[in-house]
Amino acid sequence: MASFNKWTDQQLEELLGYVLRSGVMLAAVVVVLGGILYLGRYGTSAPNYHVFRGEPTDLRNVSGIIMNTLQFRSRGIIQLGLLLLIATPIARVVLSIIGFIRQRDASYVLVTLIVLFLLLYSLIGGTLGIEQRRLLFPSSYVNILCIAISFGLFTDLHESTQRVAA
Repeated sequence: MASFNKWTDQQLEELLGYVLRSGVMLAAVVVVLGGILYLGRYGTSAPNYHVFRGEPTDLRNVSGIIMNTLQFRSRGIIQLGLLLLIATPIARVVLSIIGFIRQRDASYVLVTLIVLFLLLYSLIGGTLGIEQRRLLFPSSYVNILCIAISFGLFTDLHESTQRVAA
């Protein structure tokens, strides 16, 4: 029962490495599949660089990307691969939190939760308008949080160095 509740550092590192490798490989396979389908359909047409065409609105949100993927549209499949690539480090951070909880390491749980917050803040902040962002996440709070994280990491590193030296 004890081995189920607590992971060693080695087990956690191996699991995190596996998640990162698997996520990147899956994302690459999906993007390549979408690229092959895209080239099969549009590979022979000449691009018109005189007119800029942005990404279609249905490929600018997750539900639209999933709908395009389910309809087997190449651009949707490519976008899904990019979403998987973005989700991979987030999955790593979430898994790190679980691992640190199982190791009963409260300081790393706290730091990793802050990292998760900052990752989600950067993703959510990009989808909100400027006024919504200011209401939800005042920049002064985020700046204070970043300073606190930096100070906490420096202090933790300093304490670790002192323990090793002693």
